[in-house]
Amino acid sequence: MTGFGVGSDAVGSIRIEAEARAVNHRGLHVKLRVPAELAALEPDLEALVRARCARGSIGLGLTLREGAASAESGLLDEGLLAAYVHAARAAATRCGLEEPRELAPFLALPGVAGARALAPERAEELALAAKRAVEVALAMLDAARAREGRALLADLEQRADAIEAGVARIRQRAPRVVAEWRERLARRMSELFSGAGGAPREEDLLREAALFAERSDIEEELTRLAAHLQHLRELLAAREPVGRKLDFLLQEMNREANTIGSKASDLEIARDVVELRAEVDRLKEQVQNVE
Repeated sequence: MTGFGVGSDAVGSIRIEAEARAVNHRGLHVKLRVPAELAALEPDLEALVRARCARGSIGLGLTLREGAASAESGLLDEGLLAAYVHAARAAATRCGLEEPRELAPFLALPGVAGARALAPERAEELALAAKRAVEVALAMLDAARAREGRALLADLEQRADAIEAGVARIRQRAPRVVAEWRERLARRMSELFSGAGGAPREEDLLREAALFAERSDIEEELTRLAAHLQHLRELLAAREPVGRKLDFLLQEMNREANTIGSKASDLEIARDVVELRAEVDRLKEQVQNVE
């Protein structure tokens, strides 16, 4: 399921902002974007995500916002900046080019601005603040995914109802298929025998009808499909992650529907099977969004 969440915390003049985003994914994939000052915190942050999420591609980003006091205390390495500028001017003079007049490109060079060594006590404070900000962002993400999940559950239950109705129609129709086939066979054989002045024997009709009934018997498949539907409803009512289980279950339901379609030589049942398979396919698409 998709979702978005933000959180923030502060240590002195340093503000930490966390942003969490989730998109659909077959498994759980965590992507972190963390400032160099907090790089050592990555395993702990990933553990926080995995404790809350079982499925999806989760992107978690942290940003440091620093006030003027913090900048004055060492955010900018003025000595390294001066060295870069001096080297650039010297190179421009040698090449006969105009000296650089903009400072912004130099601020993006390695080591000039941004990452810097932190005192141990400040690093620990930042780590705790970062975790608090991430917890807030993940809680907001959870709430967004829960809202989407409630709407998704209603859709899945509606499609399960449609499949159940289709199974009921097939089960009601199945016993009449053999009887109607026997009637058609009797009429056809009577037409063939009438020219020869005879009539088909009842035992021959019964034998052929029995063979047809055995070949087209779908009761076992209908029973398994009904059991799968019951399991589907149980999974939809569960509180733990069930996305992977739903994937496997729908594969089995699709297999049973295919078998019914191949065994039942009846137009009405074939139409119901087409609708049933379409609903299973729609369910398969939707459960990719289920954690």
